[in-house]
Amino acid sequence: MTKLFEQKKHVLSDNCYMSINHCNLPAKILGGLTYNSHPIPLALDGVKELHKSLFHYLDKAKSFAERQPLFFKYMNAHFQLNDLSQMGQCDSSNFNRKKINYKRIIFGWHMNPDGLEGAVLKRWVESRFGLSPRYHKGLIREIEDHTYHDYLMESAAGMYNTNAIETQLDILYSYSQFELANIKTQHITLYRGLNQLNSHEVLAKSGKNITILLNNINSFTHIAEMAEHFGDYVIRIDVPIYKIFCYNNILPKQINAEEEYIVIGGLYSANLV
Repeated sequence: MTKLFEQKKHVLSDNCYMSINHCNLPAKILGGLTYNSHPIPLALDGVKELHKSLFHYLDKAKSFAERQPLFFKYMNAHFQLNDLSQMGQCDSSNFNRKKINYKRIIFGWHMNPDGLEGAVLKRWVESRFGLSPRYHKGLIREIEDHTYHDYLMESAAGMYNTNAIETQLDILYSYSQFELANIKTQHITLYRGLNQLNSHEVLAKSGKNITILLNNINSFTHIAEMAEHFGDYVIRIDVPIYKIFCYNNILPKQINAEEEYIVIGGLYSANLV
């Protein structure tokens, strides 16, 4: 029985993930502890193939200072973010789609992870990586929960009448991974503040070491002292770089305040600091 319990601590239970996703590893694997210890790159279906011109120019650029403007220019041109008429919107439209783009989603997440933009981002993670949210304006434990239904409704409202917002997020993730590949390490030590530790899904605890199931996407910082402002407890996690969706240097005007890293969830081994 003890060995069975130990095995269960390392893998996701069936109500934590979808059976289908859009990346190169199933959710049950990428969301488990074994993956975190021995990570491999995650690739979203079709992104590099459909947007190869972007990555061709990124490869040719010599520095981050050259690559970042290329990324912004590509996003503006490919999705016509500065020209609403090319997106199909007429002047009489009651819905301003210009505001719902990848930058707005990240800014909205930074301001309120339980808002409309947070719902869109959690739904993107669920679709692409197969990890179901564990919290959005309330606990989510099963697809029959009213909180799960409300989250689906809000994410659908956020995606409605927008210009391929999920694809925009696909490219943002892939570009973040392109830049992170330059640091030549598979893990980054990050910190997160938590209130009321017993209200979180802590599967095991031994001294200051815990096994915790995080929401499908979460905010972290690489500065321990910064995390202290956001909870009674601070956890330290060695996060695989492949589970970092976005970070402050990529979109400095959207998420610069707390040196934020936005991290894909699942099971993690953590230390209480």
